[in-house]
Amino acid sequence: MKLVILLLASVIGAQADLAEKFLPADYVDFWFLRLTLNLIGYGTIIVPGYLLIQYYRRIRYDEQKKRKFCA
Repeated sequence: MKLVILLLASVIGAQADLAEKFLPADYVDFWFLRLTLNLIGYGTIIVPGYLLIQYYRRIRYDEQKKRKFCA
């Protein structure tokens, strides 16, 4: 439960304050936990971006006929 609170706190930017309140100092300085939080943070941007690029390539968005909105 405490790890979930730390993960949520890192998302909203209050990681340092909540980490000191809810977790022992050993966990706050643990490099593997920091690495995991960084990978989760970067993954929230990279994975959806990758999926969007693959979707647009699959539907050949850039090869479609140009549409004019004002005829």
